[in-house]
Amino acid sequence: MSRLAMKSERGRTAAHLPARCSNRPEEHEIQIAIDILSDLPERSREALIRYFLGRHTAEKIQLDLNFSPQEFRDLKALARERWEARRAAPVCGKPAASERYAAQRLPNLA
Repeated sequence: MSRLAMKSERGRTAAHLPARCSNRPEEHEIQIAIDILSDLPERSREALIRYFLGRHTAEKIQLDLNFSPQEFRDLKALARERWEARRAAPVCGKPAASERYAAQRLPNLA
């Protein structure tokens, strides 16, 4: 399945939805992961959970869930792309953590 096909399967992606506010960064990251996974078809969601949380090999997941190597690489790339986009976005009007860190450590550059 191509990256474009995966995007069009569900219409709006989790990257288009606002993340819920949280005072704890790890809660925010958990919510981002839940949002991204819930936006995917069940087969794709299962593959990512098995790969990132279950530590199954890519080969085993591809065999069990009938993914080609390229489809599985595309799925992982899509998930990482959405993860990075959501993590970089401001949280509840606050700058992203990397921006806050830079502002604290490098006040003349921020």
